[in-house]
Amino acid sequence: MINIQKTESDIITLSIENKDGDVNVINEKFLTHFETLVEEITRDDSTKGLIFTSAKKDFLVGADLDFFISAENPLDIYKLSRRLQKNLRSLEKWGKPVVAAINGSALGGGFELALACHYRVVINHHSIKLGLPEVTLGLMPGGGGTQRLPRLIGIEKSLPYLLKGKSVSPQKAREQGLVHALAENQSELIEKAKAFIEQFNSSEIDHEKKATADPHSPRGKAGQNLFAAMTASLSYPGATKAPLKILSSVYEGMLVPLERGCEIEARYFAELAHSPQSNNMIRTLFYGVNNCKKQFSSFTESAAPFKKVGIIGGGIMGSGIAGACVSEGIEVVIKDLDLTGAEFSKNNVSQKFNKLIKRGVLTEEQKERALGLVSTTDSFEDFSTCDLIIEATYEDSELKKSIFKELAPFCREDVVVASNTSSLPIINLMSEDYKPENFLGIHFFSPVEQMPLVEVIKTSKSDRDTLFRVLKFVKDLSKVPIIVNDSFGFFTTRVFTRYIVEAVHALYQGHCATIIENAGRDLGFPLGPLEIADEVSLNLIRSILGEKAKINGVDGLTDISEKNTYIVANSLISKHSRLGKKSKKGFYDYPAKESKLLSEETKRYRNSEVQIGLEQMKERLLFIQIKEALSCLEEGILSSATEGDVASLLGWGFPPELGGVFTYCNEIGLQETLDKLLELEKDYGPRFSPPKVLKSLLNKNYEIIHDADEFFKPIATIEES
Repeated sequence: MINIQKTESDIITLSIENKDGDVNVINEKFLTHFETLVEEITRDDSTKGLIFTSAKKDFLVGADLDFFISAENPLDIYKLSRRLQKNLRSLEKWGKPVVAAINGSALGGGFELALACHYRVVINHHSIKLGLPEVTLGLMPGGGGTQRLPRLIGIEKSLPYLLKGKSVSPQKAREQGLVHALAENQSELIEKAKAFIEQFNSSEIDHEKKATADPHSPRGKAGQNLFAAMTASLSYPGATKAPLKILSSVYEGMLVPLERGCEIEARYFAELAHSPQSNNMIRTLFYGVNNCKKQFSSFTESAAPFKKVGIIGGGIMGSGIAGACVSEGIEVVIKDLDLTGAEFSKNNVSQKFNKLIKRGVLTEEQKERALGLVSTTDSFEDFSTCDLIIEATYEDSELKKSIFKELAPFCREDVVVASNTSSLPIINLMSEDYKPENFLGIHFFSPVEQMPLVEVIKTSKSDRDTLFRVLKFVKDLSKVPIIVNDSFGFFTTRVFTRYIVEAVHALYQGHCATIIENAGRDLGFPLGPLEIADEVSLNLIRSILGEKAKINGVDGLTDISEKNTYIVANSLISKHSRLGKKSKKGFYDYPAKESKLLSEETKRYRNSEVQIGLEQMKERLLFIQIKEALSCLEEGILSSATEGDVASLLGWGFPPELGGVFTYCNEIGLQETLDKLLELEKDYGPRFSPPKVLKSLLNKNYEIIHDADEFFKPIATIEES
């Protein structure tokens, strides 16, 4: 687990190497070996110093999460945390220099190990990340991170790393004082580590002096104001528990010596790590996400890559997709209505890269290299050498079909053609001018640079090799793919739209907008559903419902909630020019430099005679999503509950502590889910009718939806198709 080597100059190098996995992690095996080595090394007076490095690509990426999932009680987790903390503190107080020679990403416990070293030097490569991302899994640092980081760079500067899970590049880490030096290669890395040891003359870091001197110490007024403000900002309805526990650990720990602070941290850490909420997030955001990334890996690794991508539409989505492609060295051609529009799109890519440069994620040289891969055009003729073409225009089926018709004469016969539509059935967009096996959907989410999820939409005619090439493409962009079968709205848009529609329908019925918004936030969504509608734009919602009405033909929108939502959106747009947040007017007014306010047009819908309570509204907004998600499983749109959980958290912001829409069903119980849907159906109508699959699962004695993957119509048969 840890290789040991002592040089002629009495410097010991500990090279971390997990021979049981792809990356170095902290587990029982690592910790036992680590404890033994620390005891032996600190007793050896002849040793001049110690260097930590890694025999793998990454340095150390944190704890093995299997332990937290399987731990029987929080005391076991507390003991694990304390063992790591005590051994790190032993090295810190040893009296000899300890250096972290970081040759790859150091995250979580790996970065905590580095923080306990007297000197940190890291290879200066943009792919390397340093940070404490535990909060993104509902956890917190448990190896002294909440104590050493504030003492190192100050309380205020440390909070984004601790409360948001922020990670940075080596260059940015150096600028912010997280590391002491940068190296260009492995040889220079070790040379600088040894040089520090040779000139080192003081082993003890005076943590307590730094803690006392911090202007935001809890003992002073500025610190009290900071912690009060942060506590208030983290205490909204539906907020996850981890940030507040982290803040408490920092606050209490900075009032006591470091060793006592670490003990405080371990107690909070154990409480969080053993909570159902944390386990839900770990299962979905770690194991579930990794499962999606690795699916069909044996096929995607050997698939032919796309070397040149054509993008039709230079708007927000087109620019985002272009930026993602060139960041990975893929050549891009952007076409818009005219060359000015295409150039404007390229400039948007450049502006986004500038932001990355400011954050230390990108260099000017890397930006110029990436922009050199972008060409612009107003003619489809320049798409003749593309091997993948992605259409990313407005959500209008006639527009998209006309584009594909016009594009066809200029395409290679073997080109893969995709639409970035968020809702329109791919089969309805396909043109006879293309091979149907090479035509599918690739649904990116906005903003592309921030949203990790991509829906790959498979039609009944999609070719397996084409699908594997597209999956490889998505993974190469560092995105998380899920595979869905073709239908209106696919999975994410279909369920997410139901959530928005239920909220707008409730508004149309006369329910108080404030109650509707508070219900969404109280469930754990970052914004209320009406504000989310403003974010995505009322025009898009109207367009999605309008397209659904077209597909239904003479029947139009048969669901009363969808019909009323269309009426509200159309009225706000047509009569009041309220398009959403981008136009500064939607359900809310967005005055410059002032807080948003519910608009008078929104308030007019209220009817005091039809009000319901907050809990009832929460049930409507939550269970309409559950019902629609279960229908997607029943209809074979999804192939697994795990992909549905991942998509719900990464796609439309389903509350992360619930673990995803299907994990929540398991948590409340399948019978209870069925009973609640039947109750809501009775109160509010057939849109809440429970899918037949619920009764089928109960009849077959399933208690966990995830155990019944074979029960649903599988997409996984593509391996054999």
